[in-house]
Amino acid sequence: MSKNKYFKIFLINSLIFLVGFILIEIIFGNWLKQSNFSSLIIKKNIIKVWSPKHYSSNHKAMYKKDKFGFRGDYKKIEDIKILTIGGSTTDERWIDEKLTWSNKLQNKLKTHFNNNLYSVANAGIDGQSTIGHIKNFELWLKKIKNLKPKYFIFYIGINDSILLIESSNKSSSLSKYSIADNLINEFTNEKLIKYFKNNSALYNLYKIIDGNFKARKYGVIHKTESWKNISNKKVIQIDHENQNVKLFLKKIF
Repeated sequence: MSKNKYFKIFLINSLIFLVGFILIEIIFGNWLKQSNFSSLIIKKNIIKVWSPKHYSSNHKAMYKKDKFGFRGDYKKIEDIKILTIGGSTTDERWIDEKLTWSNKLQNKLKTHFNNNLYSVANAGIDGQSTIGHIKNFELWLKKIKNLKPKYFIFYIGINDSILLIESSNKSSSLSKYSIADNLINEFTNEKLIKYFKNNSALYNLYKIIDGNFKARKYGVIHKTESWKNISNKKVIQIDHENQNVKLFLKKIF
């Protein structure tokens, strides 16, 4: 067989693969959906497993976020009656699924009312302040069809305090915030990569398979109850008369 025929076969197969790839992405991806996450940095369709460092445990801890970017074991998006919002103390990235305060709240409500009427979903984002929490409604939560929680619980203040401390030592105005608050990467190449990851059907399938494989590999179970305080807490002090602090609070409220 001549080189030209080999090249022709390769070209035809490559074309078939490309067309198939495009069709799969169009049909199963989020490219053409109005509710797609665009270039948002919201983590979704992930399962990570690691050894707990914030409490004593003989088991691996699992950090999981679903296709909407939520933690929680609710059944359907329509079932969510309570949405918890906050920074790392709500996201609780290093804490196992069954030990987050959002999950414990749901268990308490289930026990008290003897039903599952108050399903709780965790919309915490590590590093986010009130600036970002407000943006969440327009850029993220608004895009999720049938999401109609009855109650929102905000656990906020720590990240706001950090921003206030940093800004109180600067003479410049508060024009730039963290990536977590902006919800979008600053650089164009990072935006494009995130846009692909958010909307690609094949990439999301890979993340789901990879996450489930890791969970099975480590045999993740949830029975840890022993907590230990391993760090000293530092009191955060804010000068409420500082002009940058006043400007920060004015921009939020």
